[in-house]
Amino acid sequence: MTKERVSNSSDLENTPPKFESPLWTLTEICEATGGSCDSKDKSGIERVFTDSRKIKSGDLFIPLQGPLFDGHDFIQDAFDSGAVGALVQKEFDGSKITNGVLIYVDDVMDALDDLARESRKRTTAKIIAVTGSYGKTSMKDILSLALSSIAPTHKTERSFNNHWGLPLTLSNLHRDHHYAVIEMGMNAAGEIRTHSLMVQPHVALITNTGDAHIGKLGSLENVAKAKAEIFEGLIDKNATVILYSENWATKEHMTLLKSKGISVLTFGEMAVFSVANKLSPKGLEFFVTEEKTDFAARVFLPVFAKHWGVNIAACAATLKALALEWQTILPSLSSLYIPAGRGVVEQVTLYKNKQNQQTNAGKFILIDDSYNAAPGSMKKSLEALAFMKRTSNRTIAVLGDMLELGQESEAYHVGLKNIQGFSDIDLIYTSGPEMQKLYDLLPLEQKGLSCELPQDIADNLVKDVRPSDIILVKGSRGQWADQGRMVVVVETLKQLGQKDQIKHA
Repeated sequence: MTKERVSNSSDLENTPPKFESPLWTLTEICEATGGSCDSKDKSGIERVFTDSRKIKSGDLFIPLQGPLFDGHDFIQDAFDSGAVGALVQKEFDGSKITNGVLIYVDDVMDALDDLARESRKRTTAKIIAVTGSYGKTSMKDILSLALSSIAPTHKTERSFNNHWGLPLTLSNLHRDHHYAVIEMGMNAAGEIRTHSLMVQPHVALITNTGDAHIGKLGSLENVAKAKAEIFEGLIDKNATVILYSENWATKEHMTLLKSKGISVLTFGEMAVFSVANKLSPKGLEFFVTEEKTDFAARVFLPVFAKHWGVNIAACAATLKALALEWQTILPSLSSLYIPAGRGVVEQVTLYKNKQNQQTNAGKFILIDDSYNAAPGSMKKSLEALAFMKRTSNRTIAVLGDMLELGQESEAYHVGLKNIQGFSDIDLIYTSGPEMQKLYDLLPLEQKGLSCELPQDIADNLVKDVRPSDIILVKGSRGQWADQGRMVVVVETLKQLGQKDQIKHA
């Protein structure tokens, strides 16, 4: 099983920071949601959570409902695990439930939204909202790490950025948090507007506007309009928007913001906050500067993808917008751990069977970027792999289909071969029908293997891995869920570093 490494790790499943006062009292929850209960229990709530399997003592359980499940079926399990209370539909029969307080509401999802709004109303924290076609989760983790180095900071955990994850995140914002970094995702037009109006951010950051979701929104222009919805919930005209200078939609967004009188700071290679990098065998050192000042900072990360430097520049811009000394805070990012599946670089020892003995044959580098893929992020990952070519004997890309691209899907997949440096990658393995179209156009010497399922790729690739190889694994997370998506390739490759797992010659 892949072990996930997360910067500033305090997942909602883990114990949250301890404050003197509880997150909520049951009385406050009833008032915020308009709920009713028979109990006069005034116990404090330490966390709001939705997964009955991971409930801890002091939690409020939110029983979400879906087409194949109903969280109300697990309320007793939640109470047995230590939950203090639960929001429930008013028609729910709780006569057999013991050990907890039931708060009856008209609609559980609406009640969660109400709780989130009350949380936003009462907080004095500075709130940063992050959206973008890709890179927003990594950006959120970078910002929260920097801010938590100076004051208590709340953040969206994992990728809880949708219609229930965002209000859940906001409901867990404590009165004593000084900052909150809220990630906003989307699947359709209008979602970011709803999120932004609920969050009312002091700072809004768009990592980029790209091809993700173009299949649902119809055009890049519509994607740009959807991302711009984040401006509609800004706290007031003193808010600041942070934009990527090299992105095609930035000019349009800046024109819109100028008409509203909203301040803008840019980040990128040629921006208010600019970044340059220096390659070393262990990673990249990034240098961030602010235009028209002498302010500068440097950050080293064990990564080989240059776009991490763009994220660091965006962090500097955000700190500036919050009136913080960004140049003194930014070096704290050198302690950043990259989450599993998001470009983490790992050296794996390669064991080979020789005369019935397993011997250390050297090491190869594994880049685990398996969490998700869109054309823009795929381009950056392949450019990074080509960039690393100078440090390795061979470079290998293992690519899964990119989803939600609509009628342009084939053009986006086939177009990958035109990325700068793509022809320098030694071997290409592909998984899925869309990537097959790219594979068919590759020169013979660049073809590794093409299969429908990621596991089939993995089983063949492990037989060909050599010391000093650099292997990138990337694909959309929506594929082959029952087979483990592209992460199964990562896990299979990691087994090469475990002596008792070796099954090949």
